[in-house]
Amino acid sequence: MRRTAIIAGILLLTLAACGGEDAANEDKPVAANGYPIDFNELQQDPTFEDESPAEPAFVNDKRFHAALIKGVENYAEAYGNLDDVMRWAPGLCRRPPTSTIRESASGDEGTHGKKLYWLYAKERDAYLKVATGAQQPVGQVLVKEAFVAEPGRGDGNPQHSGWKPLETIVERDGKPFHAGAKESLYVLLKLDPKTDGTDEGWVYGTLTPDGKTVTSAGKVATCMGCHTAENTTDRMFGMAPR
Repeated sequence: MRRTAIIAGILLLTLAACGGEDAANEDKPVAANGYPIDFNELQQDPTFEDESPAEPAFVNDKRFHAALIKGVENYAEAYGNLDDVMRWAPGLCRRPPTSTIRESASGDEGTHGKKLYWLYAKERDAYLKVATGAQQPVGQVLVKEAFVAEPGRGDGNPQHSGWKPLETIVERDGKPFHAGAKESLYVLLKLDPKTDGTDEGWVYGTLTPDGKTVTSAGKVATCMGCHTAENTTDRMFGMAPR
């Protein structure tokens, strides 16, 4: 009888301890993984990181696919180059990788060089007024036609039929690069600012080189990382000087 009472007492103490711990944890902030944050641990180990999965860099909202594909139809002839100088693309401009077998992969842009690009605007005059603070009209389409940067001067053929003559050679560290294979299309499309799933009306998208398949669409993080910067006007940079 006494042994049974002792066992019962131990069980009661264990349950009380567990209940007390749960009650204490109820008042603690909770991390994304569902566990209470131990601020003592944070102070002792400043490298502590929440192990919850990061927000995906790419989204692909199918609601915008048709508009993006329509926006790049015959863009080179219909819109025309904004200028005749090929430029280096910013480092964040990338599209989701295709699902294919790979022999080797490198994320080092210093090895393979950044992409080269031409820029087209459906409403050319509106885009050229970005430097004066002009807002872009609903229906504006910007297309960045990107190419793999190949060392050397090449044959001067940037694989498109826009304005001529064109300066197709870009230098970096005193070495020339020319446009190789077309890599992808990067598109900004402006809809009504109240449109759900947009960045104040802007839809960001990436398409395959032929403009037939949308690989990302909507509020794409790698696009917004640049286009929401303080030095933009209505998400636009305008034409940077050569």
